[in-house]
Formats: sequence, C-alpha cells, structure tokens
Amino acid sequence: GGGAAGGLKWHRSWSCGGKVTCLEVGGRKEVWAGTARGDVCKIMPPASAIDAAAGGSGEGDQVDAMDTTEEGQGDFRVERVHRGVVASVCCNEAGDALSAGYDGRVFLHRFEPGSAATLHHREGDASGHLTCACWLSGTTFVTGTGLGDGCLQTWDTRTQEPSSSSRLAGLGFLSVSGVPTRPHLCCSGHEGVVCLWDLRSPSAPVSTCGSSPGDQGSADAFGFVWEVKGLAPSPEVGALFCTSAGHTVRWTAGSGGGHGGQVEVVHKEARGIASFDFPSVAGSGPQSLVCVTEEEGLVSCSKQDNIPFF
Repeated sequence: GGGAAGGLKWHRSWSCGGKVTCLEVGGRKEVWAGTARGDVCKIMPPASAIDAAAGGSGEGDQVDAMDTTEEGQGDFRVERVHRGVVASVCCNEAGDALSAGYDGRVFLHRFEPGSAATLHHREGDASGHLTCACWLSGTTFVTGTGLGDGCLQTWDTRTQEPSSSSRLAGLGFLSVSGVPTRPHLCCSGHEGVVCLWDLRSPSAPVSTCGSSPGDQGSADAFGFVWEVKGLAPSPEVGALFCTSAGHTVRWTAGSGGGHGGQVEVVHKEARGIASFDFPSVAGSGPQSLVCVTEEEGLVSCSKQDNIPFF
C-alpha cells in the first residue's frame, strides 16, 4: 500500500486461498505469489489501485479477488500446479514467471492472459526437493536444492537438460539470486554462508563469506541466510542478504575471490528476517528497505534512517 504519516497504509487485498510462501512483483506491475497448498497466483491490479498506492491517498479498500467478474479488480489467476509447498516464484523482464516447489518440479508461467503453466522439469529423487530458483536472463535460470549436499543447476527454457551443475558439500541451498548485468554470475545463501558462483565454471564458488562481520571464521553467527540479492558491480560484485538472527547484511566479495571480503550489517531486528527488498526511484537508487520478520511483522526503513548502504 501507499505510505502515510505514522506508518504503512494498505489499499487492496486479494485472497490466495492458502498461506503465501513466496511473492514477487514484476516489471509490468504484476504480482506472482506461491502458497503452501501448491497454488501459483498471478495478480494484475487495476490501474486505479496502482495509482492510489503510488500516491498514498484514499482509504483502504479490501477486494474479494475470487469474484473476478466485478469491475475494477484487475486480472487474478490461480493454478494449483505443485504438490505441496511452492518454495519460490520469480519473474523475468517479459513478465513470465518461474515456480519451484518442494515436489521437485519447475513450472513456467507465461504473462499472457489465459496461458496455462507448463512443466519444465522435475528433479530426480536423489537430488532432493527444490528450495529456490531465479532467472538469470530472459531464457536461463538456476535452481537449488536443500537436502544433504545441495545442488545448483543452470537451465535454459529452450531445453530440459541442465547446462551446468554443481554441489556444495554438507550445505543445502536456501536462496539464490542473479547479479545484475552479469548473467553468468549468481549468489546463493546457506546456513551461515553466502557464495558467489561463476556459472561458466561452477565446480566451486569463486568467493564465499561466513556471515559474521566481526569474525569471518564464525560462519554460523547469523544463522540461516533466508534471502540473498546480488548487487550490480560498482566496481566489485556484492550482495545483500537477510538472516534468521535478524540481520540485513551487505557483502562485497572483493576482487581476489576466496573466503572473506567486506561484511557490513545495514539493519538489525530483534526477530529473524524472512525476506526483504529495497525499492528504487528511477535515477536515484534505493530509497528504502522493507523487511518481513519471522513473526509476520512488516518493517519499512527510509533513507533518512541512515542505513549505511544507501
């Protein structure tokens, strides 16, 4: 919803029929969400709702999304494609979405109205269940598994065979993110560790960091890395990530690779942070940090709060 004095203000809501486990907003202002029941929902809010949220005016207006015949609700679509929890949804610049589930299946969802989801592939039983996925370009994406020795695989939508594959001994993949302007790079989050990968030679990560700013050797100081977001090189590659210990952290990998780099806490909550984002204003970079805590709280910090990475 739009901002208001004293806090956030909601404008509209849509019922997805189950616990929402993942969500992403695309470049066409569409919203993709996954649920614990295996549903993937696409919401295209009406222009009036988008304008109201951007302007921060008007009272909240709750919408029953299941009645899609009512004028002004926008486009709402639900498909139950996974057997159980949807672990990740993400969308590319064309508005097409990718969903990965604990059932080991990956589906492609096209932006065009009326198009049905198509199964891209299913992980073999030995690979474990999928925990994360993300686009690297308009046609390539990566997936990660979360059991035992985690497996990171690169895929192309034009084929159902992985173009690269690698494993990380003893650590499952909890989150993965591409690096803007560098489609051959991606970052991954694990238990107390963040990795930078070059997918052209993915036998091992090119750089890693234990998530403790005070002691790089204490990899488990921040707990689980629930979400990681790669940052455009300026000039060095880096990432932001959030942890089960309540930290949002900036990591700069450094030019030499290996273990280490610069680690800086940019925000701290008393509870674990399950997800975060940093909305940008055109031409001025990130202006705020929005965090969702494990206690289902929503925290918004503005640039005026002196968050170091702005």
